[in-house]
Amino acid sequence: MSRVLVAEDSPTQAELLRAILEQAGLEVVLAPDAERALSLLEQAPADLVISDIVMPGMSGYELCRRIKALPGHSSIPVVLLSTLREPMDIIRGLECGADSFLTKPYQPDQIVGRINTILQNRDLRGKVSFGIDIAFLGQRFNITSDKEQILDMLISTFEDTVRANRDLQQREAELAEAKRKVEEYAQVLEGRVHISEEKFRGFLTASPDAMLVVDERGTIILASQRVEAVLGYLPEELVGRQFDLLMPERFHTAHASHVRDYLRAPRPRDMGVGLELYALRKDGGEFPIEISLSPHQTPDGLVVIAAIRDIAKRKQAEAALQQAQKMEAVGQLTSGIAHDFNNVLGAVIGNLDLLADAISDNPQAARFAESALTAALSGAELVKRLLAFSRRQPLRAEPLDLRETIASTTPLIRRTISEQIAIVERLADDLWVAVADPSQIGNAVLNLAINARDAMPDGGTLTIDCRNVTVDEDFAVAYGADFRPGDYVVISVSDTGHGMPPEIVARAFDPFFTTKAQGVGTGLGLSMVLGTLKQSGGTARIYSEPGHGTTVRLYLPRTSDAAASANGQTAVDVPPGGHERVLVVEDNERIREVSCAMLSDLGYRIEAVESADDALARIRGGDRFDLIFSDVVMPGKHTGITLAAELRALDPRVKIVLTSGYTSPSLLQDNFDQLGIELLSKPFRKAELAALIRKVLDEESQ
Repeated sequence: MSRVLVAEDSPTQAELLRAILEQAGLEVVLAPDAERALSLLEQAPADLVISDIVMPGMSGYELCRRIKALPGHSSIPVVLLSTLREPMDIIRGLECGADSFLTKPYQPDQIVGRINTILQNRDLRGKVSFGIDIAFLGQRFNITSDKEQILDMLISTFEDTVRANRDLQQREAELAEAKRKVEEYAQVLEGRVHISEEKFRGFLTASPDAMLVVDERGTIILASQRVEAVLGYLPEELVGRQFDLLMPERFHTAHASHVRDYLRAPRPRDMGVGLELYALRKDGGEFPIEISLSPHQTPDGLVVIAAIRDIAKRKQAEAALQQAQKMEAVGQLTSGIAHDFNNVLGAVIGNLDLLADAISDNPQAARFAESALTAALSGAELVKRLLAFSRRQPLRAEPLDLRETIASTTPLIRRTISEQIAIVERLADDLWVAVADPSQIGNAVLNLAINARDAMPDGGTLTIDCRNVTVDEDFAVAYGADFRPGDYVVISVSDTGHGMPPEIVARAFDPFFTTKAQGVGTGLGLSMVLGTLKQSGGTARIYSEPGHGTTVRLYLPRTSDAAASANGQTAVDVPPGGHERVLVVEDNERIREVSCAMLSDLGYRIEAVESADDALARIRGGDRFDLIFSDVVMPGKHTGITLAAELRALDPRVKIVLTSGYTSPSLLQDNFDQLGIELLSKPFRKAELAALIRKVLDEESQ
């Protein structure tokens, strides 16, 4: 097998030559430049060298000259690749000792025939004894002419070839010029078409929707760049394919029917309004869409421009809004019921407090009264939880014993979760006193327990752990900007459920984010928990892995106040009363009566009215009171807030205490701080009323 060395800097041309020569049964070695070709020759000789003329570094002429000068290589035939545009190409080739030329562009049979001829001639030269014997076109010739004659013949032959080539190139140039003029004329004639097409493409590109142009057969003939963002396909991937590729298979039959109906009377229309339409992304995912269709008649037939809009985010927002409205309605209903129930409980608790004082010398009756009072206080605590759920109760951070808070929440958790779920409590004995709103924290733990229940549909273990933790600088920096170094009491709620991947954990605290089915979860639970903790100076963290359950840790700041919450206690010391004059403003007759009875029992001189308008009339008429004790929500023109504002306008020194079983947090936030008003939540104990009234009056006298 003959070995051919090819020196060619163009990888494409080199591989083309390799394929042609190897197909002809020749061994081929490639060199990207002349220097590499010389190196390969030194390693192993070749039977023939083919070299491009123009290469970086050393040219093909110089490579030929060096090969002919090398001892033992001078007889290797060298073929130069040339376009033969100039007669001097031949002179330079003969000058450097080249054996032949290959004219670009070349045909495979031309190359193979030329190389076979050269190799045959090389073998014959070693055998002749007289003249020069060569093989040409399958015949042998004995050339006896001298070298000068041969050179003249070669030069004249190649000169004619170059001249003919020049004439051909000139004609090609003339044809190219004629073609250019024809194309220029065609561009002038089609200018308006091109302008319209550019405008149309610009319209497709500028549209925020995925734009498709579809013919009557349902074949996509044009797609905008937005299809990649909306559908996951590159525009060129869709061109030539059927439109129903973008539709879930269950819609194919109905789609074919709709297409037939539409083609009978094509007109601009929107599809998807009031319907459930879905598209199919390249990755197989479905998403809701709306489609706008616009038909256009072209010389090639009817085409329809389809604008596809992804409405997944809009539907999520609509669902979130509907859920929020539902929650708002539930909250309003809950708070309305709680308000009325608080008034009932207020009368019960107040009268039981008064009764306890009246029967203190009768132990058996006192026990009955205390039992009834305990039940009433439990009802009051339940109402607080309802108000906390509906977010109609202002945050009242106070020192609290978390052991007591969790103990009071656990029975409610047991009634909420499945019997297949075991509850394990691990509460440290030496817990610090934390500061938070007891009802909010209880509600947060309940919320986490419900989430844990949903994560364990087949049962499991719910663990509630409570312990002291000190957060240092390094921990605070590592776990986020909302962590401050200091002492915390940490409540951990853990489940043995399916767990969550990192991308879900990262969004778990986002408002309205939920992994539950539509209508099952609101997506507000964890965000409310985090919001409650941050209001109290704390924070929360989630730790979860798929298949290994979830742990949510609530960090509550430690307080230096050793006094814990007294919620649920019936035996309380009543602070001293006084002899000041107090105006009670309350529209509920039972609450008005029990409030007056409590204050009278404390020694105060009491007057009572049933509306804010009546209170203003008496004060404007000249009556003077040391303190106004008023309900917030009352019928008539004025509420307790507007009453307080009117009274402050008349006398900035007047002291006011408001009470309510339901008050909007925004109402409290915006007005109480500004007016400096104290609030007593209903239902209240006699001791709580006595303490707050005395506190406000004493502040006034200082």
